[in-house]
Amino acid sequence: MPIKPPRYSILLPGIFIFVMAGSLAEAAQLTWNGFASFYGQKSFTSDVYDLGLPQDKTDFSNGTKVGLNLRADFADNWSLIGQLLAAQRTLGFNNNSPPIWGPEYDWVYLNYDPTNEINVRVGRQIFPGSLTAEYTDVGLALPWRRLPIQFYTLVQFKSFEGISGAYQLKLGADTLSIRLFGGDSRPDQEDGLNFVYQINDLSGFTLSFEGNGWRVQATAAQFYYVPIIPSPGITLQTNLGKYIEAGGKYDKNNIVAYLEYIDSECGTGSTVCYGRGYYGTLGYRLGNFMPNFTYAYAENNFNTGFVELTSNIAGVNFQLNPSMVLKAEYLMEQGLNNATPGGINYISASGVARSVSVGLDLVF
Repeated sequence: MPIKPPRYSILLPGIFIFVMAGSLAEAAQLTWNGFASFYGQKSFTSDVYDLGLPQDKTDFSNGTKVGLNLRADFADNWSLIGQLLAAQRTLGFNNNSPPIWGPEYDWVYLNYDPTNEINVRVGRQIFPGSLTAEYTDVGLALPWRRLPIQFYTLVQFKSFEGISGAYQLKLGADTLSIRLFGGDSRPDQEDGLNFVYQINDLSGFTLSFEGNGWRVQATAAQFYYVPIIPSPGITLQTNLGKYIEAGGKYDKNNIVAYLEYIDSECGTGSTVCYGRGYYGTLGYRLGNFMPNFTYAYAENNFNTGFVELTSNIAGVNFQLNPSMVLKAEYLMEQGLNNATPGGINYISASGVARSVSVGLDLVF
């Protein structure tokens, strides 16, 4: 399958700025809010490339981010919604590469709500393949500093450029909804083998059922995975990939619980890779404190080798006020000794990596 040119990557920023400026000029309703996270992390393991850990040192950039959400309502039922995010990024998952702090826009889309039950989005939008997809970068909304990195890598892309439509059905106090989506991935995706890649002809759906303090959902999607070696510009075999997710969360009566499973595959042939994994989180609020524990497991098979990892994360949160929370976490990752790179893990020779992190999440 030939590589398709990105359809929105050039036009969307210009459209976003133009409409925002026009909205201000015409005194249309413009709303915004921001979020930020500031973290320090100490690794106790040398020779650690992945896991989001610095190599046997203290680091203040990993997990630190600032973001801004913007919304312009410029006509009845029509709006333009976007997010700008500045956070540390590296090439693939190799933390030896220089960090990149340039702002990104993970979503910029035209939003249309013809009725209270129907929603349509056109443009760059978040791939709805996890329970926290819509607020993964908003630390205040999460019970952890972040999910274990090996679970994130099961989601091959964060956002896509295309169209989606949702329908909501009220069932008493609860809501049943389905969202259909399709498009291509952003043109700047990277993986741990220092490939760049495109996701073409993405199609799928997310089905969710939620009520007061709880939510369950399932996602299924398929796509064509196109890996490219940037230099000398070689396109490898295009493969048909799949993605399946199911999970639920509960946040009520001082109990916070998450459980989620993902099974993903980027195709067969010269770039074989598939992975599956799950995690569970349990926390309990004691006044302003919330101790919590997360266990995660993931296994990945790549053309370069098989990787199996487990994570144990013990944390405690302290709510300073409704807009600010302090978090402290102890992380222990266990994996195969000298596992080969495959976009998921470079582990220490002992097969164990440990770190502690302390930080602040806030919204404004």
